[in-house]
This record gives sequence, structure tokens and C-alpha cells, in this order.
Amino acid sequence: PLYPIGVLTAQKRWNLKKNWHINVGTQAGTNLYKTLRAKRFTHFTYALAGYHTNNHKFKIIAGPYVTDSRFVGGGNAAGIQAGLELQVNEKWILMADHISGSHKNSVTVAGVTFNVS
Repeated sequence: PLYPIGVLTAQKRWNLKKNWHINVGTQAGTNLYKTLRAKRFTHFTYALAGYHTNNHKFKIIAGPYVTDSRFVGGGNAAGIQAGLELQVNEKWILMADHISGSHKNSVTVAGVTFNVS
């Protein structure tokens, strides 16, 4: 991948039915080389469908992405990303995210969030 890069992020969300929404977004920009000839455009563009329960204690989101080797390195330029959250109680949330692929940004992570307030 090209690093460092400067990107702008744009995202739009549309609420569909009561508990459903879709998001479309991109992170797009260029590497921060000083010379104009060395600059290269790069992007990570996605579309996601999401669902949440009425009480918002469970959320899931998934959809395709398309990118380029300047953003993620070698490997595939398209794939699936997904995430979920499960609120256990007022203080604890279980979370997991996945970005498919055979590139440097493909990952599956799981963790917890603790609300200190």
C-alpha cells in the first residue's frame, strides 16, 4: 500500500423499514509525496446493509467493498465486510468486524467495549 495517504471520507445512510438501513461510502485520496508526478489516487468504496433490534441491543451490518492495491497492498481488490454488536448490559458491548481478502487490510477482530460513565 501507499503510505502515508491523506483521504476524505464520505458516507450516506438511508433508513428503509423500521429496523433496516443501507450505507454507501468511500475513503478516497492520495499519497502525501511532495512531487505531483509521484502522487497516486486511491480509494476504499463500500455499500452496506444493516439491521438492528427494536431496543438497539443487537446490530449487524454487511456488504461488498471495492478498492485498489494502493489502499490495501497486493491481493484481491473486492470482497465482503461485516460487523456486529451485542449489548450485554448498560456497561458492556461485544463487538466483531471482518474484512475479507488476501491483502494487508483483511482482518477479523473481536472485542469488548466498556462504558465508564
